[in-house]
Amino acid sequence: WLQALQQHTLRVRGVYAQALCFPCVISPAHSADAHCLYLYFHKRQLRIHYLHKNRLLFSRMLTVALNESSRISSEVVQTRLYLISQQWLQEHDRLQLVWLSEDENASGLPVEQLPAAIKQTCKTFAEMIHPSGRARVPSGLNMLDWAAVQVVLNNRQLPNLAPEVNLLGDRIQRAKRNITVAGGVMIITCLLIGGLSQQSIKNTQLSIQQTKSTISLWQAA
Repeated sequence: WLQALQQHTLRVRGVYAQALCFPCVISPAHSADAHCLYLYFHKRQLRIHYLHKNRLLFSRMLTVALNESSRISSEVVQTRLYLISQQWLQEHDRLQLVWLSEDENASGLPVEQLPAAIKQTCKTFAEMIHPSGRARVPSGLNMLDWAAVQVVLNNRQLPNLAPEVNLLGDRIQRAKRNITVAGGVMIITCLLIGGLSQQSIKNTQLSIQQTKSTISLWQAA
């Protein structure tokens, strides 16, 4: 995909993970104190983010169909067990499962497939996203993607996974070759100019000597 962008002369200045943008996108009031597990679908991919006190501690992406509720529920249960094993979550802690979608009528997961410690709510992107990320969304992006783009454009201090210097390796190599060639040309040009200058000095000295000889002959006559 990077080569395809470069073929269209698009300048790529970095690569940012959407997961790292997520805490900046979600309104802080929704995950201020609770243990929150956010789930949403995008292009047949299920994304899972775990936030606690507005900090992203865990993120995962799965390829799964929306109608595979039993598998999704199993992934949620396994994620909870993983969080407990990492001591981010205690056995008695309540885990708030937030199912995000663009559809206001989304039903989420069947309650009977979830443990009692997991409390589920369904929210739309518009309800959860910080007001600064609710601008008009271009075609091809959902509201969450566009909000993540706004985070990057607003110069948030997020880690750039591929700085521009790494993305433009071929271009840098070409620039180095061009600099080397230009340096070689300059050296050759300087040598030629120096050689011509030396020859010009010798010719001038010879002309002065001839002039002095002629003046001496005139004086002797």
